[in-house]
Amino acid sequence: MPQSATFIDEWVFDRKHDLEILWLRGIAYILVLPAISKKLQMIFVVNENLTSQPRMKKYLPTASLLRLLFFYLVFQSAPAFSQEGPASSHSSLAEKVYLQLDNKVYTTDQTIWFKAIVANAALHTPSQISGVLYAELIDESKNIVERKLIKIEKGIADGFFQLSPAYAHGIYQVRAYTEWNKNFGTAFFFQEYILVSGAQKEAPYNAIKRLTIMEGQRNERRLNVQLDPSLSDSISGKAIRFV
Repeated sequence: MPQSATFIDEWVFDRKHDLEILWLRGIAYILVLPAISKKLQMIFVVNENLTSQPRMKKYLPTASLLRLLFFYLVFQSAPAFSQEGPASSHSSLAEKVYLQLDNKVYTTDQTIWFKAIVANAALHTPSQISGVLYAELIDESKNIVERKLIKIEKGIADGFFQLSPAYAHGIYQVRAYTEWNKNFGTAFFFQEYILVSGAQKEAPYNAIKRLTIMEGQRNERRLNVQLDPSLSDSISGKAIRFV
């Protein structure tokens, strides 16, 4: 059965349950109506023109009054069906999505790794509703620069975003949700912000400042090398590039 059909069936069942409670309240009110009726029948009007002794001129329309009272008390306690939709009254059926990122700050040459947990909003147990997680990387202009569809197994999913030097530096939003959660708005979407900056370029390691070849007598050649004092103490174990 499609998930939407199941959702509607559950909503109809709850509406029937609300109506049962409503009529039970009505029965309770009916049980107390005789006592109210007895009180109302004691009301009378004094006819001052005929005699000084009070007598019953007419009874109040107790039947009509009791009907109005009954329906007022019953429907006053009825839920406002027109103001309550399936999504708001069934938020407990939604899924909560949480992403654990491996960092908060990245450079454009790095990878964003994350683990996702998809749980039932009410029970906080692994959700069995959705099988696919949507994960999105959104830039400051609210453009989706990358989107992933990740398989969910027993409420767990793993994924990553591969950053690129072409990405602009700035604040990015990581957003994740399931197709099922679209029924409940964005309140149950996961959203977190990260900082993406440019990759740091390593300066070439060159301890040699000047290299010359000197020719001496008898066709002898000598190599004259000038080293950078700030780097000469840390040459050991590193390759030296000749220029």
